[in-house]
Amino acid sequence: MYSLTLWLGIPGERRIWLEQWEGIPLILKNLSHYFPSIKVYVDGMTAYDGERIEVKNNLEAFWKIVENTKEVFEVDSRHYKEWSNQTIHNTKSHTESNTIGKDNSQNSATILGTKGEKITLKSLSGYDYRTKICYCAMCDIVISETSTTALTPFDFCKKPGVAFYCIYEANNMVHINMARDFAKQIPHLKVPLPKYHAYEGGKRDTTFAFNYHFPPEHFYNLAAESLEELSKEGKLTNFSKDNPLKMHRLAVPSVELYAKKHALEQKTKIKISSNKSTKRLLKEISYRKQLLEIESLELDIQLKQLQIKSNGAIPPLPTPNTTMQATAKDRIHNHLAYKLGAALILNSKSLWGYIRMPYVLSYIKESHKKEILEYEAKVAKNPSLKLPKLESYPDHKEALKEKECFTYKLGEALMQADKDWIKGGYLRFYFQEVPRLKKEFREKRK
Repeated sequence: MYSLTLWLGIPGERRIWLEQWEGIPLILKNLSHYFPSIKVYVDGMTAYDGERIEVKNNLEAFWKIVENTKEVFEVDSRHYKEWSNQTIHNTKSHTESNTIGKDNSQNSATILGTKGEKITLKSLSGYDYRTKICYCAMCDIVISETSTTALTPFDFCKKPGVAFYCIYEANNMVHINMARDFAKQIPHLKVPLPKYHAYEGGKRDTTFAFNYHFPPEHFYNLAAESLEELSKEGKLTNFSKDNPLKMHRLAVPSVELYAKKHALEQKTKIKISSNKSTKRLLKEISYRKQLLEIESLELDIQLKQLQIKSNGAIPPLPTPNTTMQATAKDRIHNHLAYKLGAALILNSKSLWGYIRMPYVLSYIKESHKKEILEYEAKVAKNPSLKLPKLESYPDHKEALKEKECFTYKLGEALMQADKDWIKGGYLRFYFQEVPRLKKEFREKRK
């Protein structure tokens, strides 16, 4: 029924592999390029012989992995519920106590991807060793932590795959040598070296009670090596020595990078992942960063000018409510044309700037429109808040020169192109207006 059967042994007591929530779905997504249907057994705590229990932490971890896997494969929620072996329930309702009876357990789900992928996950938490051995005997490959988690897949069933471990001290050669001997005993077993280990926040309470970081990309690459070797021996469906499996590899970020990412998530309370909502959030942050850079640049120029006028003494900064009212030049810089021109210049300095430029310009236009509406609403309530005419400012004549600068003219040309976009306004802007403005201002400088 499945082109690949995978055993996952993740830590569930006293320590956590901190990348497992997003790492396991990432591994499954990459494996699905070669194995469109995958059965995944997720191991957990083991019951006494002949008993069946469910452990709260294991159950929560399993459904968190299912939810993240569902998101990675971009499954339609209605489609997902229709094909699930068990509809996802709120884990809180199933974890009122540390253990749950067999009849109340919800431990299996099938996910159908938009490209025809089929991923079935089943939790084996709370089964006894006899039952786990029966399930593991059907597996093609294993990705599992060592210690007692490795007993079923590696010691009892002698399965190939990836065995990862996190030692208390990186210079403990006993653990390293044991792992290397372990890899020799089981064919096609890959063991990551401890250089990928990192403690979370330096917690060192006991030898085994700490969370740690491990790049999931490294696990996938090692699993790919094992699978390619198995295919040459004809131990995988649809592959043989004459038709061996050839898999891609992933770039492996440093464990320090994952540690910094985790620390940033803990500090900001924002999850940094590759899902659609996070991408939208990062775009929003990018827009705001661009605006802050523009405003910071403008403010820096203003402060330098004020410093020159006041013989080096910088006056107090204006408050946010009065920043754009301080001078006529400030008023000009707050015009949409100037903002757009500044953004065009700033983003034209790099390839990434060109890529994000449409989003930045769109955000600036929307923000400016919102500012105008808010200003008009305030003036309607209190007419005294209406800004004075530009002619009343002492720097009126100097401010008018700003309307003739390259930044302002560039923004005006873009606004005109936006109005005439149906008639090829953007093409004229790029091929005619921009070169014309550049030439004009080069001549003025001469």
